[in-house]
Amino acid sequence: MKAKCGANMVRWLSGAFLTICLVLPTQAEEVAEPGTSVSAEQALGTAKVLDIQAKVLDIVGLQRDVESKTSGVDAALADLGAKVTEKEIRIELSADVLFDFNKASLRPDAFEALRKAGDVIRNYANAPVLIEGHTDSKGSDQYNQSLADRRAKSVKDWLVRNAGANARFITTKSWGESRPAVANTKPDGSDDPEGRQKNRRVEIIIKKG
Repeated sequence: MKAKCGANMVRWLSGAFLTICLVLPTQAEEVAEPGTSVSAEQALGTAKVLDIQAKVLDIVGLQRDVESKTSGVDAALADLGAKVTEKEIRIELSADVLFDFNKASLRPDAFEALRKAGDVIRNYANAPVLIEGHTDSKGSDQYNQSLADRRAKSVKDWLVRNAGANARFITTKSWGESRPAVANTKPDGSDDPEGRQKNRRVEIIIKKG
């Protein structure tokens, strides 16, 4: 009799415990957060879908920078009196401005013109550049050839060191007195100092394509 009562008691306790385990989660789920008046399903039902529209903005700063750079190069070309064609840009610099008589060392007052030439060269990145040296006909052919060569190299070195030009794309050529821009003498055979001055020059040729 005692054993039977004990067995019944164990079954009753087990059933009561199971009932508590099953009821407690259900009651916990029914507890709402304070102040909550709309269920999750109702909130989803009233949600509003917003359209996301992309807007492309002009990069004004970049555009102005490009325009400013182009304007600066055009001004440099005008100041240098450059000759511009579809294939090349040719800048002619007077040797009397660049160098002292019979010298290949650049004068300080030549730096401004060379800076402008450097601006143009940098604007045509990776474009081949040829720097040619020319003299008048005074002196021997050999001396004039050597002087023109040293002057062309002086211009190249300055542009690389001071104007950001890339040495890999720059070559030099000496023509000495063999390619005068104008005659060294007047029609009557007399000396023409102005003509000689025009022949003493350095030309920078930038190939555009």
